[in-house]
Amino acid sequence: PYAEAAEMLRVVTNFVNQDFGRIMNNWNNGDLLPSYVLEISGKIYYKRDDLTPNGHIVNHMVDCVDLKDSDTWAAIEATKLGVPVPTLNAALEARYFSVMKDDRVEASSILKSPTDTPVIFKDQAVDDLQKAIYCTIITAYAEGISILLAASEVESWDANITECLRIWNHPGSFLVSNMLNKIISACEKEN
Repeated sequence: PYAEAAEMLRVVTNFVNQDFGRIMNNWNNGDLLPSYVLEISGKIYYKRDDLTPNGHIVNHMVDCVDLKDSDTWAAIEATKLGVPVPTLNAALEARYFSVMKDDRVEASSILKSPTDTPVIFKDQAVDDLQKAIYCTIITAYAEGISILLAASEVESWDANITECLRIWNHPGSFLVSNMLNKIISACEKEN
């Protein structure tokens, strides 16, 4: 959600790359969102382009991803198990839109964004966006846990969900986060 957050802030606040890097570093040093993904997201907004004199590396990244089978497994399994996962599905659909780069470029030449943005308080927008991302991440974790619980029940695995979460949070995983540590602690207290 961090690239989307940066784009929203760029449009409504006129922030620039260094602002995004500073904001993400602040979020990563706070209580709500510290994570590996946020850490590297903050760093990329500071990284200058060494090959051209044109700004930052992030400005030269193509906003298109390659889809892999692993990108769809959660949605497929959730559907098979009858588990609603609207947040994970929305993230997957955003990846589908990402792949449609040519269509998006063509549409943007026809459909223009509004040029008059409302007056907002920049600090309030940053704070509200951080809280929205926090809620999104909590929901995504809850949906992932729901898939594991449903699969464990259907397959009679008797899966240890706390241990599964520890694996998700193992160093080297892109899921590593303080939030996941808190969820693991809550699960341990529950058991």
